[in-house]
Amino acid sequence: MDTRDEAPVISRDEYDQLLKKLNDAMRENVKLARQLRASENRNAIIELNAATQLNLNRTITTEKQKQEMYTKLLLESCPDIIFVFDEKLKFLLCTHSISTIIPAKEIPLLQGRDLDFIVERYHPAAFTEELTATIKSIAIERDHSRTEKKLEVSTEKNQYEVNILSFHKEADVFAGVLVVMHDITALFQAKDEAELANRTKSDFLANMSHEIRTPMNAIIGLLDSIGHEPLTPRQQNFLFNIKKSSDSLLAIINDVLDFSKIEAGKLTLSDANFDLHSLLHNLQYLMSGIAEAKDLHFSFEISENLPKHIIGDENRIRQIINNIVTNAIKYTPAGSVQFRAYVDNEMLCFDITDTGIGIKEEDIDKLFLPFEQLDLRKNKNVIGTGLGLVITERICTAMKGSISIKSVYGKGSTFFIRLPLRVGILCEEDNAEQDIQFGSTPHAKVLVVDD
Repeated sequence: MDTRDEAPVISRDEYDQLLKKLNDAMRENVKLARQLRASENRNAIIELNAATQLNLNRTITTEKQKQEMYTKLLLESCPDIIFVFDEKLKFLLCTHSISTIIPAKEIPLLQGRDLDFIVERYHPAAFTEELTATIKSIAIERDHSRTEKKLEVSTEKNQYEVNILSFHKEADVFAGVLVVMHDITALFQAKDEAELANRTKSDFLANMSHEIRTPMNAIIGLLDSIGHEPLTPRQQNFLFNIKKSSDSLLAIINDVLDFSKIEAGKLTLSDANFDLHSLLHNLQYLMSGIAEAKDLHFSFEISENLPKHIIGDENRIRQIINNIVTNAIKYTPAGSVQFRAYVDNEMLCFDITDTGIGIKEEDIDKLFLPFEQLDLRKNKNVIGTGLGLVITERICTAMKGSISIKSVYGKGSTFFIRLPLRVGILCEEDNAEQDIQFGSTPHAKVLVVDD
Protein backbone atom coordinates (compact mmCIF):
# COMPACT_ATOMS: atom_id res chain seq x y z
CA MET A 1 0.00 0.00 0.00
CA ASP A 2 1.44 3.43 -1.09
CA THR A 3 1.84 5.64 1.96
CA ARG A 4 2.84 8.91 0.18
CA ASP A 5 0.69 12.01 0.94
CA GLU A 6 -1.71 12.81 -1.80
CA ALA A 7 -2.15 16.46 -3.06
CA PRO A 8 -5.19 18.17 -1.74
CA VAL A 9 -7.97 18.23 -4.17
CA ILE A 10 -9.62 21.68 -4.88
CA SER A 11 -12.66 22.38 -6.83
CA ARG A 12 -12.78 24.14 -10.15
CA ASP A 13 -14.26 27.29 -8.63
CA GLU A 14 -11.53 27.48 -6.03
CA TYR A 15 -8.87 27.12 -8.78
CA ASP A 16 -10.38 29.93 -10.89
CA GLN A 17 -10.47 32.29 -7.88
CA LEU A 18 -6.82 31.58 -7.06
CA LEU A 19 -5.80 32.17 -10.68
CA LYS A 20 -7.70 35.48 -10.75
CA LYS A 21 -5.95 36.67 -7.59
CA LEU A 22 -2.56 35.75 -9.10
CA ASN A 23 -3.28 37.69 -12.29
CA ASP A 24 -4.50 40.72 -10.32
CA ALA A 25 -1.35 40.63 -8.24
CA MET A 26 0.85 40.48 -11.35
CA ARG A 27 -0.98 43.43 -12.94
CA GLU A 28 -0.64 45.42 -9.73
CA ASN A 29 3.05 44.61 -9.64
CA VAL A 30 3.53 45.88 -13.24
CA LYS A 31 1.56 49.04 -12.43
CA LEU A 32 3.62 49.71 -9.32
CA ALA A 33 6.85 49.10 -11.27
CA ARG A 34 5.73 51.57 -13.98
CA GLN A 35 4.83 54.19 -11.39
CA LEU A 36 8.16 53.68 -9.70
CA ARG A 37 10.08 54.21 -12.95
CA ALA A 38 8.03 57.33 -13.79
CA SER A 39 8.70 58.76 -10.36
CA GLU A 40 12.44 58.19 -10.70
CA ASN A 41 12.49 59.82 -14.20
CA ARG A 42 10.52 62.79 -12.94
CA ASN A 43 12.88 63.33 -10.07
CA ALA A 44 15.86 63.10 -12.44
CA ILE A 45 14.27 65.61 -14.83
CA ILE A 46 13.53 67.98 -11.98
CA GLU A 47 17.11 67.75 -10.80
CA LEU A 48 18.38 68.26 -14.39
CA ASN A 49 16.11 71.29 -14.95
CA ALA A 50 17.24 72.81 -11.68
CA ALA A 51 20.91 72.40 -12.64
CA THR A 52 20.30 73.81 -16.15
CA GLN A 53 18.38 76.79 -14.78
CA LEU A 54 21.15 77.46 -12.28
CA ASN A 55 23.79 77.41 -15.01
CA LEU A 56 21.62 79.61 -17.23
CA ASN A 57 21.12 82.13 -14.43
CA ARG A 58 24.85 82.19 -13.78
CA THR A 59 25.54 82.78 -17.51
CA ILE A 60 22.94 85.56 -17.72
CA THR A 61 24.37 87.20 -14.61
CA THR A 62 27.92 86.98 -16.01
CA GLU A 63 26.88 88.43 -19.39
CA LYS A 64 24.91 91.18 -17.68
CA GLN A 65 27.95 92.06 -15.57
CA LYS A 66 30.10 92.13 -18.71
CA GLN A 67 27.66 94.42 -20.49
CA GLU A 68 27.50 96.72 -17.49
CA MET A 69 31.30 96.75 -17.31
CA TYR A 70 31.67 97.51 -21.02
CA THR A 71 28.94 100.17 -20.87
CA LYS A 72 30.65 101.79 -17.90
CA LEU A 73 34.01 101.62 -19.68
CA LEU A 74 32.47 103.17 -22.80
CA LEU A 75 30.80 105.98 -20.88
CA GLU A 76 33.99 106.71 -18.91
CA SER A 77 36.50 106.54 -21.77
CA CYS A 78 34.60 107.82 -24.84
CA PRO A 79 36.08 111.21 -25.82
CA ASP A 80 32.82 112.34 -27.44
CA ILE A 81 30.12 114.04 -25.41
CA ILE A 82 27.04 111.80 -25.66
CA PHE A 83 23.57 112.56 -24.26
CA VAL A 84 20.69 110.08 -24.33
CA PHE A 85 17.14 111.42 -23.81
CA ASP A 86 13.95 109.33 -23.69
CA GLU A 87 10.83 109.93 -25.78
CA LYS A 88 9.80 112.78 -23.42
CA LEU A 89 13.30 114.31 -23.63
CA LYS A 90 14.15 113.31 -20.09
CA PHE A 91 17.81 112.59 -19.40
CA LEU A 92 18.81 108.88 -19.31
CA LEU A 93 22.62 108.68 -19.41
CA CYS A 94 25.74 110.37 -20.76
CA THR A 95 29.48 109.92 -21.21
CA HIS A 96 31.86 111.31 -18.60
CA SER A 97 33.15 113.77 -21.26
CA ILE A 98 30.07 115.84 -20.46
CA SER A 99 32.13 117.31 -17.61
CA THR A 100 33.71 119.64 -20.20
CA ILE A 101 30.39 121.51 -20.51
CA ILE A 102 28.60 120.64 -17.21
CA PRO A 103 30.31 120.45 -13.76
CA ALA A 104 31.20 116.82 -12.92
CA LYS A 105 29.56 117.00 -9.47
CA GLU A 106 26.24 117.90 -11.08
CA ILE A 107 26.14 114.91 -13.44
CA PRO A 108 24.43 112.50 -10.95
CA LEU A 109 21.67 115.09 -10.51
CA LEU A 110 20.72 115.02 -14.22
CA GLN A 111 18.86 111.70 -14.03
CA GLY A 112 15.20 112.18 -14.96
CA ARG A 113 15.62 115.89 -15.71
CA ASP A 114 14.25 117.17 -18.99
CA LEU A 115 16.17 119.04 -21.69
CA ASP A 116 14.77 122.48 -20.82
CA PHE A 117 15.74 122.09 -17.17
CA ILE A 118 19.33 121.14 -18.09
CA VAL A 119 19.70 124.10 -20.45
CA GLU A 120 18.15 126.61 -18.03
CA ARG A 121 19.99 125.29 -14.96
CA TYR A 122 23.50 124.73 -16.33
CA HIS A 123 23.64 126.89 -19.48
CA PRO A 124 26.00 124.52 -21.36
CA ALA A 125 27.63 126.72 -24.01
CA ALA A 126 27.50 123.94 -26.60
CA PHE A 127 23.69 123.74 -26.33
CA THR A 128 22.91 126.65 -28.60
CA GLU A 129 19.36 127.65 -29.52
CA GLU A 130 19.76 125.90 -32.87
CA LEU A 131 20.94 122.65 -31.25
CA THR A 132 18.16 122.66 -28.63
CA ALA A 133 15.54 123.40 -31.27
CA THR A 134 16.83 120.56 -33.47
CA ILE A 135 16.63 118.04 -30.61
CA LYS A 136 13.05 119.09 -29.87
CA SER A 137 12.04 118.92 -33.53
CA ILE A 138 13.19 115.29 -33.76
CA ALA A 139 11.23 114.43 -30.61
CA ILE A 140 8.12 116.16 -31.96
CA GLU A 141 8.31 114.53 -35.40
CA ARG A 142 8.73 111.00 -33.91
CA ASP A 143 9.50 109.69 -37.38
CA HIS A 144 9.24 105.92 -37.74
CA SER A 145 12.44 105.86 -39.79
CA ARG A 146 15.88 106.70 -38.47
CA THR A 147 16.32 110.48 -38.40
CA GLU A 148 19.75 112.09 -38.31
CA LYS A 149 20.68 115.77 -38.41
CA LYS A 150 24.12 117.38 -38.34
CA LEU A 151 25.31 120.82 -37.36
CA GLU A 152 28.32 122.61 -35.87
CA VAL A 153 28.40 124.62 -32.66
CA SER A 154 31.13 126.82 -31.19
CA THR A 155 32.02 127.81 -27.66
CA GLU A 156 34.72 130.19 -26.50
CA LYS A 157 37.27 127.37 -26.40
CA ASN A 158 35.93 124.56 -28.55
CA GLN A 159 34.31 123.72 -31.86
CA TYR A 160 31.94 120.72 -32.03
CA GLU A 161 30.46 118.66 -34.82
CA VAL A 162 27.08 117.44 -33.55
CA ASN A 163 25.07 114.42 -34.74
CA ILE A 164 21.47 114.22 -33.49
CA LEU A 165 19.74 110.88 -34.03
CA SER A 166 16.41 109.33 -33.16
CA PHE A 167 16.34 105.74 -31.89
CA HIS A 168 13.47 103.27 -31.77
CA LYS A 169 12.24 100.16 -29.96
CA GLU A 170 10.73 97.17 -31.72
CA ALA A 171 8.04 97.88 -34.33
CA ASP A 172 9.64 101.28 -34.97
CA VAL A 173 8.30 102.76 -31.75
CA PHE A 174 10.06 106.08 -31.04
CA ALA A 175 12.22 105.68 -27.91
CA GLY A 176 14.25 108.87 -27.67
CA VAL A 177 17.05 111.07 -29.00
CA LEU A 178 20.79 110.49 -29.06
CA VAL A 179 23.11 113.54 -29.16
CA VAL A 180 26.77 112.96 -30.09
CA MET A 181 29.14 115.93 -29.86
CA HIS A 182 32.57 115.41 -31.44
CA ASP A 183 35.28 117.96 -30.59
CA ILE A 184 36.89 119.21 -33.81
CA THR A 185 38.83 122.08 -32.23
CA ALA A 186 42.18 120.50 -33.08
CA LEU A 187 41.05 120.02 -36.67
CA PHE A 188 40.10 123.67 -36.98
CA GLN A 189 43.40 124.76 -35.45
CA ALA A 190 45.29 122.53 -37.89
CA LYS A 191 43.28 124.02 -40.74
CA ASP A 192 44.09 127.56 -39.61
CA GLU A 193 47.78 126.66 -39.28
CA ALA A 194 47.78 125.07 -42.75
CA GLU A 195 46.13 128.15 -44.24
CA LEU A 196 48.68 130.39 -42.50
CA ALA A 197 51.54 128.23 -43.79
CA ASN A 198 50.04 128.34 -47.27
CA ARG A 199 49.73 132.13 -47.17
CA THR A 200 53.32 132.39 -45.94
CA LYS A 201 54.47 130.15 -48.78
CA SER A 202 52.49 132.15 -51.32
CA ASP A 203 53.90 135.45 -50.00
CA PHE A 204 57.41 134.03 -50.24
CA LEU A 205 56.87 132.79 -53.80
CA ALA A 206 55.37 136.11 -54.82
CA ASN A 207 58.32 138.07 -53.44
CA MET A 208 60.89 135.64 -54.79
CA SER A 209 59.30 135.48 -58.25
CA HIS A 210 59.16 139.27 -58.45
CA GLU A 211 62.81 139.56 -57.47
CA ILE A 212 63.78 137.02 -60.16
CA ARG A 213 61.59 138.57 -62.85
CA THR A 214 63.22 141.99 -62.59
CA PRO A 215 66.75 140.82 -63.55
CA MET A 216 65.28 138.44 -66.15
CA ASN A 217 63.63 141.36 -67.93
CA ALA A 218 66.98 143.13 -67.93
CA ILE A 219 68.70 140.05 -69.41
CA ILE A 220 66.10 139.75 -72.16
CA GLY A 221 66.41 143.47 -72.92
CA LEU A 222 70.20 143.17 -73.21
CA LEU A 223 69.85 140.13 -75.49
CA ASP A 224 67.58 142.16 -77.77
CA SER A 225 70.21 144.92 -77.87
CA ILE A 226 72.99 142.46 -78.70
CA GLY A 227 70.82 141.11 -81.52
CA HIS A 228 71.24 144.42 -83.32
CA GLU A 229 75.06 144.11 -83.27
CA PRO A 230 76.99 142.40 -86.11
CA LEU A 231 77.37 138.72 -85.14
CA THR A 232 78.69 135.59 -86.77
CA PRO A 233 76.14 132.87 -87.62
CA ARG A 234 77.47 130.82 -84.70
CA GLN A 235 77.00 133.74 -82.31
CA GLN A 236 73.51 134.41 -83.68
CA ASN A 237 72.58 130.77 -83.01
CA PHE A 238 73.87 131.04 -79.46
CA LEU A 239 71.97 134.28 -78.97
CA PHE A 240 68.77 132.76 -80.35
CA ASN A 241 68.91 129.81 -77.95
CA ILE A 242 69.72 132.07 -74.99
CA LYS A 243 66.81 134.34 -75.90
CA LYS A 244 64.44 131.38 -76.28
CA SER A 245 65.47 129.93 -72.91
CA SER A 246 65.14 133.33 -71.26
CA ASP A 247 61.64 133.79 -72.64
CA SER A 248 60.64 130.32 -71.37
CA LEU A 249 62.10 131.04 -67.96
CA LEU A 250 60.31 134.39 -67.77
CA ALA A 251 57.01 132.72 -68.69
CA ILE A 252 57.49 130.21 -65.86
CA ILE A 253 58.34 132.99 -63.42
CA ASN A 254 55.25 134.94 -64.48
CA ASP A 255 53.05 131.87 -63.91
CA VAL A 256 54.50 131.29 -60.45
CA LEU A 257 54.10 134.98 -59.60
CA ASP A 258 50.47 135.05 -60.74
CA PHE A 259 49.64 131.82 -58.94
CA SER A 260 51.29 133.08 -55.76
CA LYS A 261 49.25 136.27 -55.90
CA ILE A 262 46.06 134.27 -56.36
CA GLU A 263 46.89 131.88 -53.48
CA ALA A 264 47.78 134.82 -51.23
CA GLY A 265 44.46 136.50 -52.07
CA LYS A 266 46.26 139.42 -53.72
CA LEU A 267 44.77 139.07 -57.21
CA THR A 268 43.39 142.48 -58.17
CA LEU A 269 41.20 143.30 -61.15
CA SER A 270 40.99 146.67 -62.82
CA ASP A 271 37.69 148.05 -64.04
CA ALA A 272 38.25 150.24 -67.07
CA ASN A 273 36.79 150.98 -70.47
CA PHE A 274 38.97 149.47 -73.26
CA ASP A 275 38.93 148.57 -76.94
CA LEU A 276 38.16 144.83 -77.16
CA HIS A 277 38.55 144.73 -80.95
CA SER A 278 42.06 146.19 -80.70
CA LEU A 279 43.01 143.61 -78.05
CA LEU A 280 41.76 140.74 -80.24
CA HIS A 281 43.47 142.17 -83.31
CA ASN A 282 46.85 142.23 -81.52
CA LEU A 283 46.36 138.69 -80.22
CA GLN A 284 45.43 137.55 -83.72
CA TYR A 285 48.74 138.74 -85.14
CA LEU A 286 50.73 137.28 -82.26
CA MET A 287 49.01 133.86 -82.23
CA SER A 288 49.02 133.50 -86.02
CA GLY A 289 52.81 133.85 -85.98
CA ILE A 290 53.15 131.10 -83.35
CA ALA A 291 50.76 128.82 -85.26
CA GLU A 292 52.54 129.46 -88.56
CA ALA A 293 55.83 128.34 -87.00
CA LYS A 294 54.19 124.93 -86.40
CA ASP A 295 52.48 124.83 -89.84
CA LEU A 296 49.04 125.00 -88.23
CA HIS A 297 46.01 126.66 -89.79
CA PHE A 298 44.84 129.42 -87.44
CA SER A 299 41.56 131.29 -87.79
CA PHE A 300 39.90 134.13 -85.89
CA GLU A 301 36.12 134.46 -86.07
CA ILE A 302 34.56 137.58 -84.52
CA SER A 303 30.79 137.94 -84.34
CA GLU A 304 29.13 141.09 -85.61
CA ASN A 305 27.34 141.53 -82.28
CA LEU A 306 30.64 141.82 -80.38
CA PRO A 307 30.84 145.36 -78.91
CA LYS A 308 33.94 147.35 -79.72
CA HIS A 309 34.42 148.63 -76.18
CA ILE A 310 33.76 146.81 -72.94
CA ILE A 311 34.43 147.49 -69.26
CA GLY A 312 36.78 145.15 -67.41
CA ASP A 313 40.41 144.20 -66.89
CA GLU A 314 42.06 144.36 -70.32
CA ASN A 315 45.31 142.67 -69.24
CA ARG A 316 43.58 139.76 -67.51
CA ILE A 317 41.25 139.11 -70.46
CA ARG A 318 44.30 139.16 -72.73
CA GLN A 319 45.99 136.69 -70.36
CA ILE A 320 42.98 134.34 -70.40
CA ILE A 321 42.79 134.22 -74.20
CA ASN A 322 46.57 134.03 -74.59
CA ASN A 323 46.86 131.09 -72.14
CA ILE A 324 44.15 129.00 -73.80
CA VAL A 325 45.11 129.73 -77.42
CA THR A 326 48.82 129.17 -76.69
CA ASN A 327 47.97 125.84 -75.04
CA ALA A 328 45.84 124.83 -78.01
CA ILE A 329 48.73 125.53 -80.39
CA LYS A 330 51.25 123.84 -78.07
CA TYR A 331 49.29 120.59 -77.87
CA THR A 332 48.23 120.43 -81.53
CA PRO A 333 50.92 118.62 -83.55
CA ALA A 334 49.06 119.12 -86.85
CA GLY A 335 45.77 120.49 -88.12
CA SER A 336 44.15 123.69 -87.00
CA VAL A 337 43.24 126.00 -84.14
CA GLN A 338 40.11 128.12 -84.27
CA PHE A 339 39.15 131.11 -82.11
CA ARG A 340 35.60 132.47 -81.92
CA ALA A 341 34.38 135.55 -80.03
CA TYR A 342 30.69 136.40 -79.71
CA VAL A 343 27.99 137.53 -77.30
CA ASP A 344 25.33 135.14 -75.99
CA ASN A 345 22.74 135.84 -73.30
CA GLU A 346 24.62 138.93 -72.04
CA MET A 347 27.83 136.92 -71.70
CA LEU A 348 31.11 137.57 -73.51
CA CYS A 349 31.99 134.20 -75.07
CA PHE A 350 35.34 132.90 -76.33
CA ASP A 351 35.51 129.39 -77.87
CA ILE A 352 38.91 127.88 -78.72
CA THR A 353 38.84 124.64 -80.74
CA ASP A 354 41.86 122.56 -81.75
CA THR A 355 42.53 119.29 -83.54
CA GLY A 356 45.20 118.32 -81.03
CA ILE A 357 45.83 115.33 -78.79
CA GLY A 358 42.61 115.70 -76.81
CA ILE A 359 42.08 114.79 -73.17
CA LYS A 360 40.89 111.55 -71.61
CA GLU A 361 37.56 111.88 -69.81
CA GLU A 362 39.03 110.75 -66.47
CA ASP A 363 41.75 113.44 -66.77
CA ILE A 364 39.49 116.44 -67.42
CA ASP A 365 39.01 117.14 -63.69
CA LYS A 366 42.80 117.31 -63.26
CA LEU A 367 43.16 120.15 -65.77
CA PHE A 368 42.49 122.87 -63.23
CA LEU A 369 44.66 121.41 -60.45
CA PRO A 370 47.96 123.20 -59.67
CA PHE A 371 51.15 121.74 -61.20
CA GLU A 372 49.26 119.03 -63.13
CA GLN A 373 50.39 118.16 -66.66
CA LEU A 374 48.63 115.39 -68.55
CA ASP A 375 50.16 112.94 -71.02
CA LEU A 376 53.69 113.74 -69.87
CA ARG A 377 55.19 110.87 -71.85
CA LYS A 378 53.40 111.96 -74.99
CA ASN A 379 54.38 115.61 -74.49
CA LYS A 380 57.81 115.29 -72.90
CA ASN A 381 59.14 118.11 -75.10
CA VAL A 382 56.46 120.55 -73.89
CA ILE A 383 57.82 122.93 -71.26
CA GLY A 384 55.57 124.48 -68.62
CA THR A 385 54.64 124.73 -64.97
CA GLY A 386 51.17 123.24 -65.17
CA LEU A 387 49.79 126.52 -63.79
CA GLY A 388 48.42 128.20 -66.93
CA LEU A 389 44.96 126.64 -66.81
CA VAL A 390 44.76 127.00 -63.03
CA ILE A 391 45.52 130.70 -63.29
CA THR A 392 43.03 131.09 -66.13
CA GLU A 393 40.30 129.33 -64.17
CA ARG A 394 40.96 131.45 -61.05
CA ILE A 395 40.88 134.69 -63.07
CA CYS A 396 37.60 133.65 -64.75
CA THR A 397 36.11 132.89 -61.33
CA ALA A 398 37.30 136.24 -59.94
CA MET A 399 35.54 137.90 -62.89
CA LYS A 400 32.37 135.95 -61.97
CA GLY A 401 32.74 133.96 -65.17
CA SER A 402 33.60 130.36 -65.99
CA ILE A 403 35.72 128.08 -68.15
CA SER A 404 34.74 124.58 -69.27
CA ILE A 405 35.94 121.99 -71.78
CA LYS A 406 34.71 119.30 -74.12
CA SER A 407 37.28 116.91 -75.49
CA VAL A 408 37.65 113.68 -77.45
CA TYR A 409 40.92 111.91 -76.75
CA GLY A 410 43.06 111.79 -79.87
CA LYS A 411 40.82 114.16 -81.84
CA GLY A 412 40.90 117.54 -80.13
CA SER A 413 39.33 119.84 -77.57
CA THR A 414 37.16 122.93 -77.24
CA PHE A 415 37.49 125.37 -74.35
CA PHE A 416 34.50 127.58 -73.53
CA ILE A 417 35.17 130.86 -71.70
CA ARG A 418 32.23 132.86 -70.41
CA LEU A 419 32.59 136.32 -68.83
CA PRO A 420 29.88 138.79 -67.80
CA LEU A 421 29.46 141.41 -70.53
CA ARG A 422 29.53 145.09 -69.65
CA VAL A 423 29.43 147.26 -72.76
CA GLY A 424 31.82 150.21 -72.73
CA ILE A 425 31.71 153.69 -74.24
CA LEU A 426 33.15 154.68 -77.62
CA CYS A 427 36.07 157.10 -77.47
CA GLU A 428 36.30 160.15 -79.75
CA GLU A 429 39.36 158.83 -81.58
CA ASP A 430 37.44 155.69 -82.56
CA ASN A 431 35.41 157.66 -85.09
CA ALA A 432 38.53 158.26 -87.15
CA GLU A 433 39.65 154.62 -87.05
CA GLN A 434 38.78 152.15 -89.77
CA ASP A 435 36.96 148.98 -88.85
CA ILE A 436 39.37 146.16 -88.06
CA GLN A 437 38.97 143.14 -90.32
CA PHE A 438 39.56 139.74 -88.73
CA GLY A 439 40.24 136.47 -90.50
CA SER A 440 43.32 134.71 -91.82
CA THR A 441 46.18 137.12 -91.16
CA PRO A 442 49.71 136.75 -92.52
CA HIS A 443 52.55 136.44 -90.03
CA ALA A 444 53.77 139.73 -88.65
CA LYS A 445 56.35 140.64 -85.99
CA VAL A 446 54.96 142.15 -82.82
CA LEU A 447 56.81 143.95 -80.01
CA VAL A 448 55.51 143.01 -76.56
CA VAL A 449 56.63 145.28 -73.72
CA ASP A 450 56.47 144.00 -70.11
CA ASP A 451 57.37 145.68 -66.82
